[in-house]
Amino acid sequence: MSRYIEGQDRQQVTLLPECLDDFIAEDNTVRIVDVFINELDLVGLGFDGAKPATTGRPSYHPSVLLKLYLYGYLNRIQSSRRLERECQRNMELMWLIGRLAPDFKTIADFRRNNGKGIRNVCRRFVMLCRELKLFSDAVVAIDGSKFKAATNFGCGSSREHAVWALVDFGIRAVASPRFGEIFRTNCVRNGVLAAIISDEAYARLAALAREGGQGLELSFDLESGVICGEDLEVPFQIDTGDRERLLKGLDEISETLTHLDAIKAFAHRDAERRPWLDWTPWASPSETSRSSFS
Repeated sequence: MSRYIEGQDRQQVTLLPECLDDFIAEDNTVRIVDVFINELDLVGLGFDGAKPATTGRPSYHPSVLLKLYLYGYLNRIQSSRRLERECQRNMELMWLIGRLAPDFKTIADFRRNNGKGIRNVCRRFVMLCRELKLFSDAVVAIDGSKFKAATNFGCGSSREHAVWALVDFGIRAVASPRFGEIFRTNCVRNGVLAAIISDEAYARLAALAREGGQGLELSFDLESGVICGEDLEVPFQIDTGDRERLLKGLDEISETLTHLDAIKAFAHRDAERRPWLDWTPWASPSETSRSSFS
């Protein structure tokens, strides 16, 4: 081994440990990201959690998650799960966010809940970099993905993980002639619209996607059930209950809680009608109902 360049012993203890800042060059882009975000008015930009709650478990400061997101934006790391792994092994990220390691769900929730603020910050950051001559006139970034969803989309063994991957990438709507039932249900539970269109409409959209490429823009009108574009209107189908859940931002538990008064009323009536089924048989039905559903 004497004829090769050798690394340091992993167990070697140093008298003066190296500072993390020593590993980050003075002209490293992460230093710009750090200074830029520290100067932002996150409250004015409307970021959730910019003012800490007085109770509950402490949360990550929005600037920490924003630095993490912007770093991923610049380095083409889109997945929240990949960002979680990078926090644990990437020296630049360790320096940028102080060795914190938020999990992928925290990262994904931050991206979902602060979409407008993130877009404004990214726009300002690009303008700043252009003013500092850090970017040329070439394309800075393209934020978008194309998905060709053929028939029976989401019927494979990854029907659960596929929905989480779509959410991680910021996808909020998918159109296809048919969907796997489990995939479609999981889409609604995670706030993703699974729009069912005809075979003819699918062929038309696929042709437009091939012709328009990344310049094609479509919008999904959930209330009217129409996919709209330039000189284009394609109707789609969705279960009425699923439509209401997506419009109101409800999952099954939240939807059940909207009927809480009716549930309590039924519990009171049932406790009086069948007191032997109540979980506290030594109390009267009225007392049991008050203690269980107050």
